[in-house]
Amino acid sequence: MSHKQVLLAVVLFVSGAVLPRPATATKYVVGDADGWRPGGDYTTWAKGKEFRVGDTLEFKYVKGQHNVLNVTGPDFQSCTVSTTSLLRDSGADVITLKAAGKKWYLCGVAGHCQRGQKLVITVLPAALAPQPTPVPSPPYPSPPAPAPPTPPAPTPVPPVEKAPPATSGALPTTVFPSAALAAAVVAVAVAAMA
Repeated sequence: MSHKQVLLAVVLFVSGAVLPRPATATKYVVGDADGWRPGGDYTTWAKGKEFRVGDTLEFKYVKGQHNVLNVTGPDFQSCTVSTTSLLRDSGADVITLKAAGKKWYLCGVAGHCQRGQKLVITVLPAALAPQPTPVPSPPYPSPPAPAPPTPPAPTPVPPVEKAPPATSGALPTTVFPSAALAAAVVAVAVAAMA
């Protein structure tokens, strides 16, 4: 491996270990145990939930009796199904939320939307996993530990031949105190390789 390849591998490893990671996605079953049906109160069901990009909505219903259509805001308000609406009708439709913003869903079976079988949610950008909280230092130094007892006189040990220090291809080990510092190192390393 060339010096540049080793440096790039180290930079990628360090940035992966230090930079924030996306949190895991949440799976929501629309309507919980009641599922997707007319008369459900999906406004109340959605209240207090934080939908994010990457989360999934699962619509559970009896196949052939209901469906799920992804519609526009005006179509949602008027319970209208346009030719551009995306129809799902498997009985267990899973929709991955791919973009932030408002999303509107309704059942296209006649009369079901008017009886409340519709859902509007606001999707937020993907969440980042929480960063570990650093352990604070004590406000004053700890008292010194008592000295250990004096050991008996050591037995002479024959000298051991030491290996010469590595010089070619060795990289220094650095601990980065923050993701910002790690990102700066990545930027400098990438610029140096260009």
